[in-house]
Amino acid sequence: MTAAALLASARESGVTVRLDATGTLRVGGPTAALDCWVPQLREVKPALLELLTPHAPTTTMRCYRVLVAMGDSQPPKWATLVAPGCTPEDARHDAEGRFYGRVMEIHEHRTDGEVARHE
Repeated sequence: MTAAALLASARESGVTVRLDATGTLRVGGPTAALDCWVPQLREVKPALLELLTPHAPTTTMRCYRVLVAMGDSQPPKWATLVAPGCTPEDARHDAEGRFYGRVMEIHEHRTDGEVARHE
């Protein structure tokens, strides 16, 4: 499994992986998830560092519409997520955290007028 695939799977389990200001890899999350994922993430640490290290400043502003399940027999509602330089995968991860895993759909509004749906 690639570093990117491992990172995505670990994030789905609630593990957070980031670089701090000094470039040190920081990992957090539920103990059980950490016990499962940290050994695997250590094996690909150089690739994770490469993957998470910003290589060039990005100024791309991205806007996502997120369909959120409301529960309690209420209909889902659309929310807007403004995410500068954020990939669709990062936007979904951020939205899942903000809306406690209740994200049903996410759509990227692009500057070319197209709307891209991300599952």
